[in-house]
Amino acid sequence: MHTLNSKKITLTIGSGLRSFPLKKKFVKEMTNWLPIISGFILKDLKKCGAGHLYLNLMICGDHKVQRLNREYRNKDKTTDVLSFPVYENLRGGKEQLFGPVDLGDIVVSWPVVLKQAKEFKVTNEQELIHLFVHGVLHLMGFDHELSRKEEIIMEKYEQELVKKIYKKL
Repeated sequence: MHTLNSKKITLTIGSGLRSFPLKKKFVKEMTNWLPIISGFILKDLKKCGAGHLYLNLMICGDHKVQRLNREYRNKDKTTDVLSFPVYENLRGGKEQLFGPVDLGDIVVSWPVVLKQAKEFKVTNEQELIHLFVHGVLHLMGFDHELSRKEEIIMEKYEQELVKKIYKKL
């Protein structure tokens, strides 16, 4: 397990796999781009009174992700990323929050990361970043499955954040 801290965000990374799939160098580099994520999130949450942010990233195998997907979403199949938000919707700064805020958990399937990285011709780390950003947006209340309009909004933010993070790598 790794815990990364920046001034405004703490990310705990765990693994349900026998060997942790991320290189230590990459985990260390995550500290450099976490402020991009926290800056985006805090844009809305400062209006709510939020302080330090906490979130968890768990990297698992397909069986665990499929079990969680079945249990919480009634979909008996694996997927690339699952998000378990603490709050229903943190967009727009409408929620009243005070002090440190736990955003929730993001679960990523490592086998799907490997498959999609090949498919999209990116590194494993780049695909993990993309899925992490996607998960964070879900924790904030964005949901591409609600409507085409929501899909376009979420996609815009996702591309913007991923692009900024890739520049830091």
